[in-house]
Amino acid sequence: LLSSVGCALVYTDMDFFVVNVMLAMAGSGGYIFSRVLLARLTTRSNTSQHFGFMAGVSRVSGLIGPVVYGILVLAAGPRTGLCGIAVLGSIGLAVMATVDFEAGQQHSQSTPIDETSSLRADGV
Repeated sequence: LLSSVGCALVYTDMDFFVVNVMLAMAGSGGYIFSRVLLARLTTRSNTSQHFGFMAGVSRVSGLIGPVVYGILVLAAGPRTGLCGIAVLGSIGLAVMATVDFEAGQQHSQSTPIDETSSLRADGV
């Protein structure tokens, strides 16, 4: 988020390069953190559904982000496009702020595995 705002405010090529390196490092850590967090909040019986949903959402966001950026760049220039990415990041942070991680982890640890809901080879 800060890297996107930083890119909109820099003026030299070197500053832009430094901010983009920071953005790449933050993005990599965020991807890893999201996988670990999902693994801790998911019950064993729903792991494949939750990780599949996360993969789908990741693909959709991978489409929406560049489209929004492109529209903003065409309409108002590259600095506005980077600020648009910062707005999308702020929305994501606001959504994450509403998640009660402790309650989710307690729920995932206390929920028993439902043997009847798992897929079996014999189709039953």
